[in-house]
Amino acid sequence: VRGAFSLAFSPDGRLLASQDNFGVITLWQMANRRALGTFGSSCKTSGETSVVGQSLVFSRDGRTLASVGDGFAPLLWDLSPYLSEKP
Repeated sequence: VRGAFSLAFSPDGRLLASQDNFGVITLWQMANRRALGTFGSSCKTSGETSVVGQSLVFSRDGRTLASVGDGFAPLLWDLSPYLSEKP
């Protein structure tokens, strides 16, 4: 994954989430190294400061991904549209 700012594997190891330095999150299927989709904003701003999430973490059941940045509330992403994908 080029230009990844943050990475996280799903609990079952089948998915990888990567976040680039613009805050775009890509969800990867590990079995075939295919991108399932992208989400997130290209840049979140607060006043004059650009904010990019610094951490990614999957929920225990792998159905939700949280992204967190400096001093900001976590964003929760529902992954159910991607979980119907077959390897």
